[in-house]
Amino acid sequence: MAMSMEEGSVGLGRVVRDHAGKNCSADIAEAMAICKDIETTRDYRLQPLLIESDASNLVSLILT
Repeated sequence: MAMSMEEGSVGLGRVVRDHAGKNCSADIAEAMAICKDIETTRDYRLQPLLIESDASNLVSLILT
């Protein structure tokens, strides 16, 4: 986790693995991370939320 008190921002990174310890596909990991970030933002009332992603197919799904 990276936090900037001056800017009032926090950045998170995640690694998602399956039950056998293998890394999940990039799309699955990205989708799970975005869902968890939305939940965390809601739970701690950290709005507004800005999610940046290079997974354009997931971004398109979220925006539709």
